[in-house]
Amino acid sequence: MPKFNIKNLVKVHNITIFKMKHYIKRGLLLFINFLFWRGIFDNTINKFSNECEMTYMYEYPEYIEVNLENQNFDYKLYVYGEGKYAAHLKKKVYKGIPVLFIPGNQGSSKQVRSLASVAYRMAQKYSTAYHFNYFAVDFNEEIGALFGPLLDRQTEFVELSIKKILSLYQNEPNNPKSVILVGHSVGGLVARAVVDEFWAREKDLKLNNIVLVSIGGGKNDNLIPSILTSSKFADVDETLLSVPLCWLTTDHLAIVWCKQLVLAINRALFNSVDTSTLQLSSDRNHIIQSFKDDLSQKLNSEIPSKTIEQKIKSHLEKKSDFVELTKLQSLKTFKNTFRSKMFLIPLTFTEKNRILSIIMKDVSPNSFVFSSKIDNGSDIIHLDYETVVQHRLRSIPKRRQEVNIDLKSIQIVNHTHVIAYAEPSNKQATFALDINDKYSHYARIEAPNFVSSFSPIVIMNQTPPNALSINITIENFIEYWQSYTLNLLPIGSCTANDGLPFVSLRSSWLDRWEYVIRRRNDSNEFVLGLDVPSPNPEHGQVQLHIVLDPSCTYSISFQKSLRGIFDRISLLSAPQMPAFVVSQLLLILASQLKAVNDGSISSLNSQIAQLTPFSVVPLTKICGMLLEKYTSIETDKSYLEKHRTNFAILPMLLFVSSIPLTYAASVFLKSLLYILSLCTRRFFYRELNYSSKDTFP
Repeated sequence: MPKFNIKNLVKVHNITIFKMKHYIKRGLLLFINFLFWRGIFDNTINKFSNECEMTYMYEYPEYIEVNLENQNFDYKLYVYGEGKYAAHLKKKVYKGIPVLFIPGNQGSSKQVRSLASVAYRMAQKYSTAYHFNYFAVDFNEEIGALFGPLLDRQTEFVELSIKKILSLYQNEPNNPKSVILVGHSVGGLVARAVVDEFWAREKDLKLNNIVLVSIGGGKNDNLIPSILTSSKFADVDETLLSVPLCWLTTDHLAIVWCKQLVLAINRALFNSVDTSTLQLSSDRNHIIQSFKDDLSQKLNSEIPSKTIEQKIKSHLEKKSDFVELTKLQSLKTFKNTFRSKMFLIPLTFTEKNRILSIIMKDVSPNSFVFSSKIDNGSDIIHLDYETVVQHRLRSIPKRRQEVNIDLKSIQIVNHTHVIAYAEPSNKQATFALDINDKYSHYARIEAPNFVSSFSPIVIMNQTPPNALSINITIENFIEYWQSYTLNLLPIGSCTANDGLPFVSLRSSWLDRWEYVIRRRNDSNEFVLGLDVPSPNPEHGQVQLHIVLDPSCTYSISFQKSLRGIFDRISLLSAPQMPAFVVSQLLLILASQLKAVNDGSISSLNSQIAQLTPFSVVPLTKICGMLLEKYTSIETDKSYLEKHRTNFAILPMLLFVSSIPLTYAASVFLKSLLYILSLCTRRFFYRELNYSSKDTFP
């Protein structure tokens, strides 16, 4: 009988543990790589659907060259025209408001077509006494983003073009004193550089008449994420997800022709004109407000008191075309005729009746809501027009308009009624009312941190019956990498319809509401993430506004999304991966040279398996700290920290996720070296006239 050997048992045990650790390590690496590369796949291929509509022309587009004398650039300046309008431009008749379009990296001057054509049609449609002349610079589609001196040349040419454009109007009455600059991508940086150059030369002049508007493409723009388009200097800072009547995301190129955005920009430009001079207003605040109205919060225009009196007086006195609503909740569907509808809501304020919510669908933009003191004691209703307070409707998706009124503020001025005036439209309209105590329609939760559980948090088991909206505050939702899934599950047989429910998000440090996109169009999962992290690393909160289908009730839950976290990390951090690939290739090369020196041979797989972030990351961190302390060089670490997009384990994640690229690069280089050596040896073989019987392959 063989003798039992405890040493052999311990040796087998140690080998088993070693193998288990090896498999666990490999499994963890594969899992991290799967999540990271899935994030890259989601950000590049499996993106959200592009819902931009195309813009079309009704006449043939013409790009008419504007001659610039005595210039040494190989760039050109064009003005856009169509039909008869183009014929006037060819005759050098310029009577509009100048706008200069600056294309981005490898961009074309012809990208001006969408903005210019829509502006031309809007001027015709509304018969305005003014119009816009759209110019565009042609940079020969240069790759200026990769070479600074090219950007300097482009900046100089834009300055020269501005002077030329203004000279075209010098003989016109009320000639323009400025040019509106519209830049796409790097073209926006060129526009800012032009302003900087002007300020550098004219330091005595203040730039308080400059208005800066920044618009990002949103989640589908993986080339320039929204965090890079946001600027603390911008007077209006938006993404397409926050622009009213857009509420979508688009890629980097589609933003130029996206019809919804093109219409919004041109509406803002038309509203920025001073009708007395027929030129861009000199009132900076007026321009900012015009862009906020069309790009930030689409509120219905405030109606003059006299107009309100004229529109509603006959309705109230006759008691004919109005509906009195005495219940706390109401849903009315009606076919709009040529007569308007009036909804009269008497108020009895208590703590249980605190918030009044109204949502109207498919009514005219001329509809409005106001509160006032009304005497309803006889057959004739008397309204005190001197006490009227308007509550402006806000446009929300799917042709809806919404207003939420705090009844406590109304009671202070002794208002007794809220009146909703619905202008007719050509569609079947709906009117929904919900008066609630605020707290039954509100919840507050704490955002789970990185190491917390991924189990869902139930916010509401069931929403209140007939509720129009729910508001949720999420505390400590402040970091760029944070990603969550909001689940809105209909209870019972009810199914959401006509785009309901939908969710909008607003952070405490940004003055904008952003539309939240569903994971899939047919799902009730909404992906929550921040385009711009909180400037305060200690605290911040996010508000969610959820518009519901009043005929349904929902269960609301909140869950940390591992997939979403890696989607966000990969979106901003993937451009750093080439640096990690190079460092890993150098480590492999060092390992191979050492093996040759020792007289041993190791496979490529074993060398890659020996790669560890601890051989690179600590040294780079130390070098970065020294550079920051003793030089003025801005390192990647300081740049990421400035934008609040850095966290401790990011270099290790990038190192691990770069290994597949390193392996592919190693195989490619190995194959390339083999082919080159083979070709070289064959070349010398032929040159030296060796026999084909030689052992050379």
